[in-house]
Amino acid sequence: MKSRSRKKSVAKRGLSKVSDPAQVSSADVRSPASGRDLSISHLIMVAGILILLNWLCYRNVLTHDFINYDDTLYVTENYYVKAGITVEGIKWAFTTGHASNWHPVTWLSHMVDCQIAGTEPRQHHLTNLILHTINSLLLFFLFATASGRPWRSAAVALLFAIHPLRVESVAWVAERKDVLSAFFGFLTIWAYFRYANRPSFQRYIWVFLFFCLGIMAKPMLVTFPFLFILLDVWPLNRISLSEVVEQFKRDRSLFGLFRKEKWKRVLVEKIPLLSVVVASSVTTYIVQKRGGAMGTLDMISFEARAGNAIVAYVRYLSKLLWPDELCVFYPHTFKALPLITVLGAALVLIFITVVTVRLSVRKPYLMVGWFWYIGTLVPVIGLVHVGEQSMADRYTYIPTIGIVIMLVWGIADLTTRVRRQSVLLSAIVLPLALVLVICTRNQVGYWKDSASLMTHTLAVTKRNYLAHNNLGIAQKNLGNLDLAMEHYSEAIRIKPNYAEALANIGLIHYLRGEFDEAVTYFRRSLDHKSNSAKTLTNLGAALHSSGAIDDAIIEYQKALEIDSTLPGGYTNLGIAYYHKGDYERAETLQKKAIARDPDHADAHNNLGTIYFDQRIFEKAIFHYEQAIRIRPDFIQAQQNLERSRIAAQR
Repeated sequence: MKSRSRKKSVAKRGLSKVSDPAQVSSADVRSPASGRDLSISHLIMVAGILILLNWLCYRNVLTHDFINYDDTLYVTENYYVKAGITVEGIKWAFTTGHASNWHPVTWLSHMVDCQIAGTEPRQHHLTNLILHTINSLLLFFLFATASGRPWRSAAVALLFAIHPLRVESVAWVAERKDVLSAFFGFLTIWAYFRYANRPSFQRYIWVFLFFCLGIMAKPMLVTFPFLFILLDVWPLNRISLSEVVEQFKRDRSLFGLFRKEKWKRVLVEKIPLLSVVVASSVTTYIVQKRGGAMGTLDMISFEARAGNAIVAYVRYLSKLLWPDELCVFYPHTFKALPLITVLGAALVLIFITVVTVRLSVRKPYLMVGWFWYIGTLVPVIGLVHVGEQSMADRYTYIPTIGIVIMLVWGIADLTTRVRRQSVLLSAIVLPLALVLVICTRNQVGYWKDSASLMTHTLAVTKRNYLAHNNLGIAQKNLGNLDLAMEHYSEAIRIKPNYAEALANIGLIHYLRGEFDEAVTYFRRSLDHKSNSAKTLTNLGAALHSSGAIDDAIIEYQKALEIDSTLPGGYTNLGIAYYHKGDYERAETLQKKAIARDPDHADAHNNLGTIYFDQRIFEKAIFHYEQAIRIRPDFIQAQQNLERSRIAAQR
């Protein structure tokens, strides 16, 4: 009788019936109110707090400039992106391997920003900030609804949103692919939760669609089909870990599970997603191979890559727990790390793995969170090395969510028996949030401009050739040629075959009028990176200035064969033909430069001069005026305009 009244009471409270007790571990059996402790007003309040904290942490990015590390590739020197949304641009986005990546959705998002505001950096930073804010809201709602633990989910979303490790992904325009792929990734998880709750073909289509969009924003999401298996364990409870343990104890094998219909369904439904993973992986490999991004495979032994990967897993954990000395580029040593360092890191990983697996039946979130972290880092951990970094803060954007889940749920469970638990947890979370906000705002400040970012990077790393090179670029743009040369020279001292720094030293010599020295350094750079259209163009300019016009034309043509969108290539080639007296070809090439970049002031000025020499003064005046409109302080164009007006009146 007592039991019957208990069932009646449960039914009145509106709890759903648990069809299979083995699928719910003891850690997941909650009080009737556990999934209802946030009202609509509380949900709105949590969302408001997340929006406010994101704004407090990252609002200063709206006053920041572009960075001279990849922002040029993605926006400021990208012809197709700067043109906004065009048919030609859309076709390019889906067919290009530019920047050694195939991510058409990311390219399209940058084009939309340029369509709205051109290359004004505020709009590009604002889009990143909005996407990150939406991602933190999605993360909260995802786990609040799936786990029935909204306050814990709020803590996870909060720590995700304001942690300093997020700064790189939010403050760096070129890392739009991080926040954009995560946006579609979270939508994929949301669609998967809906599908798991009530499977249907229509719901699965949304899973597939969002997953494809996420992959086309950044291929790092290739691990999501495996992540879904973890989510099937917890919080969805579609797979019972106790059943796995019993099966293994009985047969010393797990193959018996796959004969059960439930397990077959859970695995088979991942196959369409795995087909996307295979296609994306093959495409990414081909694109990065052609783009030279995988050149470090030849420079770094597998032993060195494996050791760095093991250590990187632990270093990322340390950065999560103590976010100190974060920077944009951690240089790889290109050598095997000390054996004691690798073994120590391996022992840490093994220990955590053993503990989480042993506690998995009672505390499934520990195993899910840990393998979430381990698994989603696999594409970027460096076993197949892309680029010259040993690790990168941006790679933690999705993976460290797993560790945060472990910490939040673990601390909450450890303090379950504490009186006034909410007061204790608030005393932990609120001061931590305050510290993280301060640290994140401070980290955001380093991203103000290239000089600030690279100066900070040099302060927290050693032998950082890339930071020296890029700081040199920043100083060159400020007119500090001697200081720029010092940084380029230091980059070469650290890495003698660094093509970018060699080319930049050549550019300093060119600006100083030392054309023979410039030619020498440009050729040395091309010995290590022969497909650089910009360096070939600069080599042509140095040859041109030294009087070797025919040799210059050859280099300009090579540059345009590599990159036909390079406005400077057409401009310089046109000047070369002008100096040879071929006005018709010179005019055509200057027009091509303007077609590629309508705001190319030099091309307008050159075209004006070509018309002036042919006494077509009306057209000359028009193009000089255009050059001055684009660049009001263009002294040469102003002088040319005055000369043309005088000549036209005679």
